[in-house]
Amino acid sequence: MSATRFNNNSQSDYSSQDELVCEFKLYSLLREGLDDIEVGSTRLFEDAIKDIQRRR
Repeated sequence: MSATRFNNNSQSDYSSQDELVCEFKLYSLLREGLDDIEVGSTRLFEDAIKDIQRRR
């Protein structure tokens, strides 16, 4: 995965550095989630929703 993409004019496709930072954060969070799945650190959606509702 390349952190920066370039068009034919060697200009960044990102309109701003913020956009690049947001994309990096997204990929980091996705990787974290996949790592959690790999080690079995997950729980059922229904259980998570029940916990959220109990906290209200």
